[in-house]
Amino acid sequence: MSVTLVDYSDIYTAILEELKVPSTDGTTLARIKRDINMIYLNHVIPFNPRAWWWLEKKEDIVTYAKITTGTVTTTVSSTTITFSSAPAASVAGYYFKTTGDPTIYKISAHTAASTTATLDTAWQDSTTDGSGLGYKLWRDYASLSSTMKDVVVVTHDRRSGPLEMISHATFTERRARYPELEGYPTQVNVFDFDSSGYKQIRWYPAAWDKKVILHIEGRQEATALSADADEPLMPVEDRICLFYGACSRAWARERNESEATKNWNLFTMKLAEMAGKGGEAPQKTELTPDPDYMVNKRYARYFRRGYGQSWNSSD
Repeated sequence: MSVTLVDYSDIYTAILEELKVPSTDGTTLARIKRDINMIYLNHVIPFNPRAWWWLEKKEDIVTYAKITTGTVTTTVSSTTITFSSAPAASVAGYYFKTTGDPTIYKISAHTAASTTATLDTAWQDSTTDGSGLGYKLWRDYASLSSTMKDVVVVTHDRRSGPLEMISHATFTERRARYPELEGYPTQVNVFDFDSSGYKQIRWYPAAWDKKVILHIEGRQEATALSADADEPLMPVEDRICLFYGACSRAWARERNESEATKNWNLFTMKLAEMAGKGGEAPQKTELTPDPDYMVNKRYARYFRRGYGQSWNSSD
């Protein structure tokens, strides 16, 4: 009957039993816990992430429709602007431009339903206050969820194929060339982190009169196991690989080369099996033969040939 390892406690307890180490040995336990996390985060997760369906993450983000309702009043050398019609939601972080003026500002502060907002730079027309000006507000970014590590593909229902993933430099160049280009998004870039440490996604074009739902597919962040009840992201039936990998490190520390090699072989074979289930060819993995296996194989050849021939002779 197979043993099921579900959570962090199951895995490190099984390793303690394998090494015949009491749970009261805090130093060894701490090393085993470190071994498990090193195998999990440094070997399993990077092994072939495209094959790990259990790392897949999907989320939807709604873009922002441009705002042009009413008019705006500006004051020379002031960062305060006043809307004739208050935006219902906060427009902090939006780009702002008045009709006929090429200068683009950014809203640094605004409270939902307030008629006043603060620009990040004072109004640059040094001679004339503006009253009853037409304007445009738009925003081209949003924060991803905290566990979204990498974005793989982005789509939306107004485009037949995926959006083009472009670099930070390319995005900045295109936005600088045509900053208020209107239309639904065709290109995206994942860039900086917000104040909470979440990655942000930007889209271009962004100044459009309709919202679009961006369907984002990516990979989630795997974090270290800490609490006893923490579970690795992988399926339950595959968590035995953490046991094999951590056992290999623990036995190597005990100078037991045979057990270390045996468990490492089991670990790498389990990884290859897992990658095969994911539908992707695994990365090349070097398997170190178990010394006991090689000795037994030689003895088998010796007995098949008869006792009169040395087992050490070549095939």
